[in-house]
Amino acid sequence: MSKRKSKGLSPLVAAVLLISATVVGGMLVYNYFQSTMDKLATSTEGLQVNARSAPVSGGKLVYIEVSSMLNEQASISQIVFLDGNGTTIPNSTISINRTISPNEKITLIEQAPLQANYFYLVYTVNGETMVTEPIAIG
Repeated sequence: MSKRKSKGLSPLVAAVLLISATVVGGMLVYNYFQSTMDKLATSTEGLQVNARSAPVSGGKLVYIEVSSMLNEQASISQIVFLDGNGTTIPNSTISINRTISPNEKITLIEQAPLQANYFYLVYTVNGETMVTEPIAIG
């Protein structure tokens, strides 16, 4: 019988290559999900706002609860009221000067126009002006 010479990888080398490729692939998937989770975790930073309202003559009395998820102190400067279409209601922006510390919770009570369905807060952190997402007035 003739001996046949095989040209290829030995089973041991092939197994090492498969295991290495699996480990590298696993590390890539892990890093991808880790960076995604870090982005989700940082996206919760900011001001969390809840609101409810009660009717009063000529408008609504809005109770606004603000919780700081920031690592820095923030200065809330304005409450901007929006109608049902998301348009700013003329002459309804309220200027305020309230400071909120990290992990602090404050309550604001303001009168909103009758046609106000939403509002957002304007605040400053480290000299950078930011706004909250529009919040429905319940």
